[in-house]
Amino acid sequence: MASRPRLTLRERRALRAHVLDELIRLEETAAQLGASLAELELELELADIADSERDPALVAMRDHVGALLRQTDADRIDMRSTQDRIEADDFGFCEVCHEFIGVDRLLVVPTATRCTRCAT
Repeated sequence: MASRPRLTLRERRALRAHVLDELIRLEETAAQLGASLAELELELELADIADSERDPALVAMRDHVGALLRQTDADRIDMRSTQDRIEADDFGFCEVCHEFIGVDRLLVVPTATRCTRCAT
């Protein structure tokens, strides 16, 4: 029986660095989106206090920014989970077919838990 490919120490190091960079980027994005959402909610609150009509474009923008923030939060959770799993022996193997996902795919999508064949 042939041995399964494993991530080398260098590959794991590269993945850890990449995941950390992604986490930092996601944290910054979440902070920016949170600030934008707070500003939009304040504008809508001021419109309510002034008893004027809410601008539908402002409401749509608030909803859009809120959705982006929720997605960013979900991405952060996935990335933290990946950060915790990188050291596991089974990291990098497809959860469906158990074949090696591949370093190239993991560097592009570090949160991947399925190979390209099983992901589609």
